[in-house]
Formats: sequence, C-alpha cells, structure tokens
Amino acid sequence: MGEGRRAVASPQKADLRIDAEALEFFKHAGKRYRSRTNAVLRPYVEAHKAHTKRSCARRAVV
Repeated sequence: MGEGRRAVASPQKADLRIDAEALEFFKHAGKRYRSRTNAVLRPYVEAHKAHTKRSCARRAVV
C-alpha cells in the first residue's frame, strides 16, 4: 500500500435513520449516494477518534 493510504474496511450493511432533506440531497446527486454519504462521514469519524483519544489520555492522567 502506498504512503499515506489507509486500509479500507469492507462496507457493512446498516439501517440508519437520516432526515428526509439530507437523504434527498445525497440521492439527488445521482448514483452511489451511499458512497458519498460514507465519504462525508469518514472525516468526521477520524476527527472525533483523535479528539476522543486525547480526552481519554487527559482523564487517565488526572
């Protein structure tokens, strides 16, 4: 694998409740709306994983 690339986990099927406006926004852009939705969620998850790790480390020190 090239530098800076991460392993991609296999997608898993999930039943999510998303408000109608958000769902229509992604569907309106065409096919593969699920992939685009995941692409938006991935950076959010990564940012919050980093934040959670820092918060846990601070609590362990206290």
